[in-house]
Amino acid sequence: MELLRLCGGTVVSSARTARIVIGSSSPLSPNGRRPPLVVSEKWILDSITKLTQLNPYDYIVGDSEP
Repeated sequence: MELLRLCGGTVVSSARTARIVIGSSSPLSPNGRRPPLVVSEKWILDSITKLTQLNPYDYIVGDSEP
C-alpha cells in the first residue's frame, strides 16, 4: 500500500467506498451492485513500471461494469 501512496494513489479502508478495486472479485456495494471497476493487480504493476496511469478498462476482471 505504501508504494501506491508514493505513486500518488489513494488507499481506502473499505472496498465498498473505492472507485477501483484491485483483485479478482469485490464485495457488493450497499445498493447491492459491484463497484464500477474491478481490475487485476497487473494494472498497478504495469502503471508503476511505465510511470503513468494506464487505462484501467484494459485490465477489467470478472463481471465488473465498464
